[in-house]
Amino acid sequence: MKMQLPLVALFALSALFGCIVEAPTSAGKQVLGEVQPAGPREMKSGANFGGKAELVSAVFNPVRPTPGEPVQVQLSFRVLGAFDKNYGIFVHVEDADGRGERLNSDHDPSEKPTTQWRVGENIGDVFQFTLPATSQMRSAIVLIGMWDRATDVRVPIVNANTVRTDGQNRLVLGALQVMTPY
Repeated sequence: MKMQLPLVALFALSALFGCIVEAPTSAGKQVLGEVQPAGPREMKSGANFGGKAELVSAVFNPVRPTPGEPVQVQLSFRVLGAFDKNYGIFVHVEDADGRGERLNSDHDPSEKPTTQWRVGENIGDVFQFTLPATSQMRSAIVLIGMWDRATDVRVPIVNANTVRTDGQNRLVLGALQVMTPY
């Protein structure tokens, strides 16, 4: 009983002199629960395309886009072997919930054609895609690979057992959380 009295007195005093915290407002202060934009994020890879090129990393900016906002992706390749023809880089962005929403951002390497890539070189590639403003995606899966435009044949991912693929010579580059615009 003697222990309860000081505890009750302490509780009463804390109620009288408790910490008063100003409620968050939008007037120059961050509102609780508001999600701030995420900056760039680098993802390491190691995917080997046909023994010719290794994807070292990819940098996404932003990693939490809103529909209608462009997403820039920077790829970094290390050249392992000489290319005998020019290959394109395909980019498929698909709805992670499987509702059929998808887009492509297929392109030629931005730095130079693959026939000009030299063994040992590091090659950069930059591209962007924009989810439609009406997109209902909550999460977007980004898949990439290399392919021969003339034959429509994809370059095989040699180490598919050690990197994430979809079994169709498409590297699962990453997933982006799509933010609702409201």
